Amino acid sequence: MSDSADPRPPKPVVQVIVDALASRVVRPAIDAGKLPNVAAVIERGGVRWDCTSIFPSITPAATCALTTGQYPDRTHIAGAYWFDPETNEVAYFGDDIWTILAESPGRYIHDFQIGLNFHRLKADTVFEMLEEVGHSTAALNSMWFRGPHPHALHTPVEFELAPGVSMATELLGPTVMTLADFCRSGGVEGGEPLEAPGGPTRRYGFHDEATSQFLLDLYGRNRPPAYTLAYFPNNDFESHEHGPQNALPVLEQLDKTLGGLFALYGGVDSFLEKFAFLMTGDHSQADCDDDPNAREIDLTEVLSDFSVVHGGEDWERGEQLLVCPNMRAAQIYLSEDGPSLEQVRDAVLTCERIDQAIWRTPIHRTGGPNPGNEPTMFYVATANRGTLRFSPASGPEAVELPGGATAVDRYGNLWRYEGDLKALDGRIESGGGADGVDLITFPDYPNAFERITTSFFPESGALWATAFPGSEFRLPRTTTHFGGSHGSLHQLDSASPLIFGGLPDDVAMPDHPRTVDVVPLAMRCLNATPPWEPGEGRVVE
Repeated sequence: MSDSADPRPPKPVVQVIVDALASRVVRPAIDAGKLPNVAAVIERGGVRWDCTSIFPSITPAATCALTTGQYPDRTHIAGAYWFDPETNEVAYFGDDIWTILAESPGRYIHDFQIGLNFHRLKADTVFEMLEEVGHSTAALNSMWFRGPHPHALHTPVEFELAPGVSMATELLGPTVMTLADFCRSGGVEGGEPLEAPGGPTRRYGFHDEATSQFLLDLYGRNRPPAYTLAYFPNNDFESHEHGPQNALPVLEQLDKTLGGLFALYGGVDSFLEKFAFLMTGDHSQADCDDDPNAREIDLTEVLSDFSVVHGGEDWERGEQLLVCPNMRAAQIYLSEDGPSLEQVRDAVLTCERIDQAIWRTPIHRTGGPNPGNEPTMFYVATANRGTLRFSPASGPEAVELPGGATAVDRYGNLWRYEGDLKALDGRIESGGGADGVDLITFPDYPNAFERITTSFFPESGALWATAFPGSEFRLPRTTTHFGGSHGSLHQLDSASPLIFGGLPDDVAMPDHPRTVDVVPLAMRCLNATPPWEPGEGRVVE
């Protein structure tokens, strides 16, 4: 898979995912000297402060982009909560215990262990792609781990005693795999299992302390992997509870872990001579309103004119709508003989805390586009900033828009659009794109056109709703967060720093990277050909 007849030696990669890593928190912390090891990497490498997440910018889908290099339309992971038309069931991977109980704990755990990686995920993982060409890989506490090597599972006694819970005994993953208390392999050359603290006080090993110890144990051994992905979850938990700014101590502790990792190789300079380092978040977080009346958007109240499936339950009783809140985004599914999309859209936009209603034609009903000859078009409607429609201007789904305008984005995607650009804070720079084409950017909703077009597929709803910063969607069986939240297109939910060092000279960092660019960057460091090039447009012919 190498492009060169005489390539440079592959450079091993350490990729770190810090859940909910926010540029608006990291940047002042570095300036204040609170993250010295992160600052040392930036000094020797660099940083891009606007690495943009996918939409919906929520953990299962967003971390999937960082382990496949693909958008949701190719992974088919539609958020943290969605409806699967193939099984006629809801998929739920959030943190609401009542929704978990409605789905059933046994189904939830089985889906988390088996369903996510081996049935729901439709794209290759970075572990599969790299192992196929002979590189050893490691997944440390990553919820995405599918690979070619069998690993035995251990079941904590509390789970063995839970009613209805049946745990897997083996999973296929990369060469080295740790999955909290459930799986702890040896190193690249085998040996004793990697060690780390766990138990119920540390979320059974889904905890930064565990990931830190796994990482230091693995890299303290004789032979490190060619590629390692280490996932650190605590920043997201603390940001949800206390707010992103107040979660800084979590990042300070992570910085100490990085210092320990660098020290194993004689310091940051020696480490970056041997390894390429990439660190980013899967998304960031916006602050939530302190007032529950301003923070919570109860979708059963917004959609009170329609019958709505209860949270966590499947579509079984003839309800008109199934609604899946994904924190600051929500998917709305229409039954075959239910209300029109226009009726639902108008109801959504009566709520002053809802920012946008987003849909595509042909309209999806119960998870798939209706048959017909209607052209593919994407729409964004707002209550007071107008309506915008757009479509790719090249490729098989290109649509003519008489009277519309054409522009190119930063990634080379060519678009046609018509309507009010204020719906997405669209800005036009006349002649600023390639070949003198107008350049379109979206400061408040970065890379909006590409992210919207890649958020519709059989598992996604007919309509997406997004919330203004400060607010979050809920159903009677789900809760909202007191500190921070995410999920929408907004920049506050979507912008993480991409911190890098030790990249080979022939691996170029895009000026405005996206989370889907990180796997391609890692693969290029290892002389492996990625499915897409870093910085390449994803809506192209």
